[in-house]
Amino acid sequence: LRSLPSIREVTWLHPDPDYPAALAGVLPPQHRAALAGVEAPRCDARAYLERPGEPHDLVILNLPDATTLVLNRYFTREFYALVKRRLAPDGVVALRITGAANYLGGELACLGASALATLRAQFERIVLKPGEESWLIGADAAELSESPARLRDRFAALEGAARLYPPEGLLSLYPPERIAFQRARYEEVLADAGAELLENTDRQPKALLYTLLVLLRQAGVGGVARALPAVLGGGPWIAAAALLICGLLRLVYRLRSSRRGRDPAADALDGGLLVLATGAAGMGVAVWLMFAYQARFGSLFLHVGLISALFMLGSWLGSLALERRLRGRRVEPTGMLPGLILLHLAFFAAAVAAIPDAPLAAWGALVALAGALTGAYFPLAAHRLRAAGRDDTTSGAALETADHLGAAAGAVLTGLVLLPLFGSTVTAALLALLVAIHLAPAAARTRAAAPGIPLDGALRPAGYLLFGLGALALGASWLCAELGRRGESRALADAACAMIGVENPEETTALAADGTAICYFTGRDPADGAEAFVF
Repeated sequence: LRSLPSIREVTWLHPDPDYPAALAGVLPPQHRAALAGVEAPRCDARAYLERPGEPHDLVILNLPDATTLVLNRYFTREFYALVKRRLAPDGVVALRITGAANYLGGELACLGASALATLRAQFERIVLKPGEESWLIGADAAELSESPARLRDRFAALEGAARLYPPEGLLSLYPPERIAFQRARYEEVLADAGAELLENTDRQPKALLYTLLVLLRQAGVGGVARALPAVLGGGPWIAAAALLICGLLRLVYRLRSSRRGRDPAADALDGGLLVLATGAAGMGVAVWLMFAYQARFGSLFLHVGLISALFMLGSWLGSLALERRLRGRRVEPTGMLPGLILLHLAFFAAAVAAIPDAPLAAWGALVALAGALTGAYFPLAAHRLRAAGRDDTTSGAALETADHLGAAAGAVLTGLVLLPLFGSTVTAALLALLVAIHLAPAAARTRAAAPGIPLDGALRPAGYLLFGLGALALGASWLCAELGRRGESRALADAACAMIGVENPEETTALAADGTAICYFTGRDPADGAEAFVF
């Protein structure tokens, strides 16, 4: 870029702000001299774009695929809005994405369609450079072109351009048939899934999701993209149904135990499940907060140790406070656990509301408070196990195991499943629901009565577990079938739209003579106004 006389200034922003200066220190002299004329601000790209400054004529986003949450922040609608704000009126932005030389499968097509939908949300004109390394080039007022001959002539007219690359080479980089094929594939995915499902935002990291699908395809796990619309549409409801069924069965279990008198097995199981679930929710919240921090402030590489320390400090303080409150008490104070759960749910609501505009100092308080709320459940569970007659060694081992298993599951599911699939808001709602399902069982404590007939060891809990799995399987299958039916109806509506030439055909249902329902569409022909019927 610096070798072209028409380019006056170059600004280089890197995801690691210290990298350009470090690179300059090891470059050979001739390259170091060229780099000396390049401005390399030691700040995050989004922070740079938020500042007032001179507009840029060209922004090149030459980034690897969004395989991490921190890279995803450079592929979102909010980031492109910042880029557009710093562009000149006739400025141009160019975005690198992974394409395909020949066949464009579902995963790569979703990745490209997501990039196209997100860039299109900010820029009116989009052109495409096809190939394994594809480029989407967007502008509002600039005159863009995909004509290889026109691009060759434009490039040849630039002083010094021929020394960089032969202008005739552009003819092979912009084959019209490949452009048409790749664009048509992206538009097909957009028409099928909808821009809302594909658009990438700070709260909905779709670029990360579709990049992970590409990596799964490369690892030999194919076909995931075909089930993606059903997963994105029904996944949150299936996850919520699983949690609600779990909470309902726990409530029934506690109520049945209450009729038999105080049951040590029920208390022990209740304490273990409480720590398992809150450990998963606690680590999930930590990952969720770190994701939101990265989306706002950039890489947390330099701060991850501090964030972890604040979370553990809060966990220790919360555990210490509850342990002192319970010390010397044989009976758990009434309302302590329901009050703690309600406080935890209030934290979720406050965090979701505060995250978009919270100052840097507030993030430390949020992380520490998340740790305190997570650690506060541990003494409660230990107190219940002690009341059930378990010794400290056995109780400590059981609760540590449950806490570590829950935390590991929460970290993996939040980072690799919930955030990429459902985004920040739905993830927070599901984590809050994981805590909320303990509210009703907490209010249905067993009576301190003489022990009755003990439950059948592990058989009764296993029966509840199997019943819950069966109920979840039935509910999930019904939901998937309903989503499939709606997809078929949408495909039929699209066909009707193409046949009668109207954008929004009206769907109507009539009954045949034998009582079966017949779905058909009506509309007006825009050419002559005649009423059309599509069966």
